[in-house]
Amino acid sequence: STWSMIHNEKVRFQRKPFIYTIIGVACFITFLFGVPRLAPFIWEPLLNLIGPFHAGYTILPVVHSLSILIGNIIYEGIYILDLRCLDQYKINPQPWPWKNDKKNWKALSKRCIKSLLINHLICSPLLMAVIAASRYVTDYGLRLRTDVESLPSVIEFISQFFFCLLAEDMFAYWTHRLLHSRPLYWIHKQHHEFEITVGFAAEYAHPIEFMFSNTLTTVSGGLILNNRMHAYTFYVWLFWRLIDTTELHSGYELPWSMFRVLPFATPTSHHDYHHSHNIGTFGSYFCFWDTIWGTNGHYYEHLSKTEQQSESITTTTTKRKTE
Repeated sequence: STWSMIHNEKVRFQRKPFIYTIIGVACFITFLFGVPRLAPFIWEPLLNLIGPFHAGYTILPVVHSLSILIGNIIYEGIYILDLRCLDQYKINPQPWPWKNDKKNWKALSKRCIKSLLINHLICSPLLMAVIAASRYVTDYGLRLRTDVESLPSVIEFISQFFFCLLAEDMFAYWTHRLLHSRPLYWIHKQHHEFEITVGFAAEYAHPIEFMFSNTLTTVSGGLILNNRMHAYTFYVWLFWRLIDTTELHSGYELPWSMFRVLPFATPTSHHDYHHSHNIGTFGSYFCFWDTIWGTNGHYYEHLSKTEQQSESITTTTTKRKTE
């Protein structure tokens, strides 16, 4: 219900130390206002190096793959270091899969790496070629601006960034929900082999899902805005969103994250519940689509029970100390 969404949003922010919220907000504001100001120093040298066509089309799969690679290098480092100070932010109480069942983890990791290579080296360039070619045969397609003179202002950058976020969230919700229907679940089943979420499983998906539910939904804002959007804005959005989805699958709820400071942004526990229970919570970034269509009721019931258990344990502990 709407009340549950508002209540849990309030609890989400109350649980964070205020200083962490300030850090997350400061980072996000710096990103929104700082990145467009860096555009001339980044885009002009790139344009001179590779030319407008490659800047507008060819490097999209490269940006895609680099974003996922960078996000996973960060989280693989966190997993390898296994810092005790981060244990309090781990969502699932079960051990990490590589600690719990090494043999199964090794086999699953091999399948995941193979899938990622196929998706990024074959499917992503193929889809980009189709999108690039579509501009010559239809009135639609990706026709992003690439010139230096029309680099985005701060206002244009921020407004188009949020447009892409809302467009992706809407399309991702419905494609994700459709993939959970009986006729299509055979496509999505692969992604759910990870019952405990980890960063590099974010794009572990069947090629059909990867192209239509993952990639097309993410670039949907650019396809709609067309030449009203600059390629610089588009690539920054793509980079931000892919780092975000890596974090969403990381298994950690980091309170200082700039990716979770917006009101009604889905916490990583929201998606972790989807993987562990395989029911509802289809939202990509915001939780209001799940609330409107009633697909997060089980998740909120789970949160309520968890809160009650936590309060009961705290009360019992307090009583024992006073006796």
